[in-house]
Amino acid sequence: MIGIVDYGGGNLGSVSNALNFLGVEFLSSSKKIELDGCSALVFPGVCSFGFAMQKVDELGLRDFLRDWISSGKNFLGYSCPVKFLYISQTYVTAFAVPFIFFPEII
Repeated sequence: MIGIVDYGGGNLGSVSNALNFLGVEFLSSSKKIELDGCSALVFPGVCSFGFAMQKVDELGLRDFLRDWISSGKNFLGYSCPVKFLYISQTYVTAFAVPFIFFPEII
């Protein structure tokens, strides 16, 4: 199952619609316990970076996301998440290709 990180911003609806169209099983959540059971995470972008970081911190997701990516688990992020990864000092280890990190594909 794919988890969509619901931090209260971004284009969650568009990502959900795309996954529905593709017939992919997914959940959207802001809870670490639910997201941790997923095989991959999508972090929707298209919002103010400051707003996104504030919400990620309020939800206690910053370390969870950093640890997820550092562990080599599947992650897709674009726009705001790319800045988040860079500022979180995860950029160098997390990105084998820009904007996408699926270790079993790379």
